[in-house]
Amino acid sequence: MVFIKNVNAASLLEAIENDPVISQPVESTIEKITPQNDSLFSKIMRFSIGQFSMADLLQIILSIIIVALLIKYFVGFLRKILSKTKIDIGLQGFLLSMVKGVIYVIGALVILEALGFPITELVAIIGVLGLAISLSIQDFMTNLMSGLTILASKPYVIGDFIEVSDGASGIVERIGLLYTEFKSIDEKVLYIPNGLMSSGKIINYSRSSTRKIDMMIGVAYDTDIDLAKEIINTILNNDERVLPEPEPMVRLRAFGQISLDILVRFSVASSDYFSVLFDFNEELLRQFRKNNITIPLITNRDIQIKNRKAEVSHDFRECNE
Repeated sequence: MVFIKNVNAASLLEAIENDPVISQPVESTIEKITPQNDSLFSKIMRFSIGQFSMADLLQIILSIIIVALLIKYFVGFLRKILSKTKIDIGLQGFLLSMVKGVIYVIGALVILEALGFPITELVAIIGVLGLAISLSIQDFMTNLMSGLTILASKPYVIGDFIEVSDGASGIVERIGLLYTEFKSIDEKVLYIPNGLMSSGKIINYSRSSTRKIDMMIGVAYDTDIDLAKEIINTILNNDERVLPEPEPMVRLRAFGQISLDILVRFSVASSDYFSVLFDFNEELLRQFRKNNITIPLITNRDIQIKNRKAEVSHDFRECNE
């Protein structure tokens, strides 16, 4: 029996390779095992459905899983962050939709690439189509961008009482991406494109806690002006909704063609504006009638009489000539 001392692994492998009796069975065993393993893996990878290989299918499945996870977790995380900010709810929904759209587009491009489509050419085609579509829906895009601007800058919010440049007014019910919806005093629901809202003048009466009532009241020339002013001041002083500051103003403003014009100016809480205005008008009319104060009006009869007098005067001058 031969004992081998101080033999390391390298020298042992070299001895096996050089010995034909030992190396032949080892190589034969390796050859028998390796082809079997390679054959199984190759069969799996060569499996295909139509023209798509197993690698293509795995890439598609993986892309779908990643897109689903991004939408579920990333968008959910983003929603929680936005909910803690002061960004308008409508704008939050739009941003979340945009993020979802970007994720869907990226996922679709990855899947198309796995299917063998030329991504570079596809992106170029999408860009051209996007430009053509944007030109054809220019009004839509204008309203959309205006809606985003309104939601971001907040010139008005839901619940505000506003007046727009065309004279329409009401309480804002909804701010959409394309239209602003508000309800007028007579319960009409108005829809105005955001493009018009952002380009025109908007008066927001709700931004201030108070609102000023400014009116001109005409009385007949034979009216006792001090009595008329006293009646108006009494009505204002008896209404607790009229604010003491700034002090109400009741002054003779101008000498009109048919009346003495009295300027009346006072402030109320914004929420009391219409109720105070209507109550003031009704009480003023009652007190004026009670004190025989006339509010002159130009009627068709007045106009006809004046026109008739002008014609008679003109004819008389012609006769004298």
